Amino acid sequence: MLLLTATLLGCPAPDCMETIDEALLPVKTRWPTLGDALDDPRDPECVWQLTHREVSVDGMGVTVVNFDGPLNLGSAGGFGIEQPHDLFAGENPRYPSLLFFDQTEGPRDTWPLIGVGYHYDYFPCNQPSLGCVDPAEFFVHEAGYHRVFPGQDGGMDIVTQSDLDYTLDDCSIIEHHDLDKRLFRVRHGRVWDLHIWFDPEGGTPEDGTPEGGPPVAAIEDPWLRWKDAPDSVVIEDAFFFPETSECGCLQ
Repeated sequence: MLLLTATLLGCPAPDCMETIDEALLPVKTRWPTLGDALDDPRDPECVWQLTHREVSVDGMGVTVVNFDGPLNLGSAGGFGIEQPHDLFAGENPRYPSLLFFDQTEGPRDTWPLIGVGYHYDYFPCNQPSLGCVDPAEFFVHEAGYHRVFPGQDGGMDIVTQSDLDYTLDDCSIIEHHDLDKRLFRVRHGRVWDLHIWFDPEGGTPEDGTPEGGPPVAAIEDPWLRWKDAPDSVVIEDAFFFPETSECGCLQ
């Protein structure tokens, strides 16, 4: 059944996912809960930052992203924020740039890790690579504005033509500073993205052998753990698979 699910979702072959799963054992061990992630940055120069507040995004759960510093939501009245920079992923699966957690009824520190993500600068003709994963599995996380100030819902406003000084299409390279500033919004550029979700029957037993099936690569968690989140938000049109042939890329 898992193989059929993986095929329908267009994810990499199971043998690749088994390899990725083995590589991610240290990630599961180091950040098994949201509390572990917030207390333990990926390296001394960065921080795991909640980018949608403590809210579960439908399809993904509670998300943290690797930044080179915390968001200062109190500066310049929310208009002229000096944003930290995303620390993108590399070619080693052991260093994801995003972590996803299941928002349960318990305290936030206990919310369990359910998946990881890897995001990179967006260049339409240069899809990233990650181990054995087919580059075609990477999709685009659209640019826009995060609503993360106190009292906001943790959602995101997707970029529109009125936010840019150049033509908006699927081939546009959009960095956060290309977006016009908005009051009480944090700008987010367009990036390549990959999400990998752990089988809920999996684990990290003492002998190091994962249980359950291999992970699945998909935009949304195929096990639908986000559906039971007590505090959720819907973000529409945030992801898409681009037609790179339309951008003049060589096939």
